[in-house]
Amino acid sequence: MVQLPGYRSWQGVDANDWVTIRAAQEHVADAMDEVWLCSIGDAGEEFDIHPKDKYIPGHRLALLALHHLYGQDTLADAPRCTRAVATDKGICLAFENAGEGLAIRGECINSLEVRAGDGQSLPYKASTQSDKLVIGLAEIPDDGVEISFAQDKWHIINLMNSANIPALPFACTVVRS
Repeated sequence: MVQLPGYRSWQGVDANDWVTIRAAQEHVADAMDEVWLCSIGDAGEEFDIHPKDKYIPGHRLALLALHHLYGQDTLADAPRCTRAVATDKGICLAFENAGEGLAIRGECINSLEVRAGDGQSLPYKASTQSDKLVIGLAEIPDDGVEISFAQDKWHIINLMNSANIPALPFACTVVRS
């Protein structure tokens, strides 16, 4: 299954509830045998629901088939956030399917929002370390931190694994332990 990419509107129709549909697609892929999710969060077009570049989804679907159906030892699945832990200097997000490590393509990470529990936006610096996304914060608020990644209609994901597959959208709450 190809997860819907980001887009804002098409022929005057807004991408209403796209975030919910993407989450439902991930849930279905997790719940059903022999269904795998193909991430194309880096291939959407802002004003066209049908991305023109068909190579990207075709290549990633082929990787999924080669790995899951034909047993080839290849990285095929998208990075997925599995855990968020508060540290002295910020938040450490662990990912599965990172391969040889995560990378941010470009100068800074796209589509990442970091907010205090009261909704106030927090300044941060993001970097990768192996299979982790490290979010540097001056301090962790007592009411916790809300992290959302690609939880909007339009985005281009630039957090990639070593096979150049973009991370899946996610949202989480992190509290100090």
